[in-house]
Amino acid sequence: MDKHGIEYQVVQELQQQNVGILSASNLSIASKGRLGICRFTDLDLVKENKQVSLQNGDLVAPMNQPLGTLVGLMLDPRSSSSIFQEPAWQGYLRQEPLPIYTID
Repeated sequence: MDKHGIEYQVVQELQQQNVGILSASNLSIASKGRLGICRFTDLDLVKENKQVSLQNGDLVAPMNQPLGTLVGLMLDPRSSSSIFQEPAWQGYLRQEPLPIYTID
């Protein structure tokens, strides 16, 4: 995120936070992309609101920043511009829950 100029905070100590925990359903990952088509993954998201412990080293990227839209495009697994469209990140989509929370 540093390379893109995205603001974020690193959690320094254990803290409780109400979050939306995301899980992927109806996940489909194409074996290879087609020319001009960037979307290699397709999925639905299921969200469960819950209180969790944010750990030392966790990252929090606020959406209310000048590049907030870019944060959403990069980190929302449904986005065709998401890091999860890249093969190196697609394995995380099979994790329950996903390694990304929403904070409302």
